[in-house]
Amino acid sequence: MKVAFIAASCLLMMFLGWFSLPYLLQPFSGDCRSETLIIYDEPERTVISHGYWDIMRGSREGHLNAYLAFISPQGDERKVNVDRTVNLDYTYHIDSLTASTKKSFRIAGPDTQDPLVGKYIDPLADEKFSARIYLFKVGNQLISGFHYRPLNRCMKPTF
Repeated sequence: MKVAFIAASCLLMMFLGWFSLPYLLQPFSGDCRSETLIIYDEPERTVISHGYWDIMRGSREGHLNAYLAFISPQGDERKVNVDRTVNLDYTYHIDSLTASTKKSFRIAGPDTQDPLVGKYIDPLADEKFSARIYLFKVGNQLISGFHYRPLNRCMKPTF
């Protein structure tokens, strides 16, 4: 009976650990600066969205500082700066988390609803964006992305 109780207690602690671990680690996870690079190759132009996301430890706020480069087939380039602050919400799962943008505040640059440029702004900066994000640990680096598709590398802030 005593062995069964100990075994059941260990199993319960292991089970609770899976669910409670993200909540325990998040406040101590450290600041994260992530670089994003999205390239849209279209017939009439190439668009490069290059940005940096800053998310502070234990925070549900993110900051995007990016630029959009519009390159014509002749090589002419036009750049547009984008600066956003977003309020995020996280839902934790056993193997991932769902990140949702609750509110987005435009500091500089075009609006995400702009029909010509809005679709090239990082999707996380748009209100009501939601995606399941998987976390991958490679050495000392934390990489996030979609299932089997790591996309962003978390770096320490440089400010």
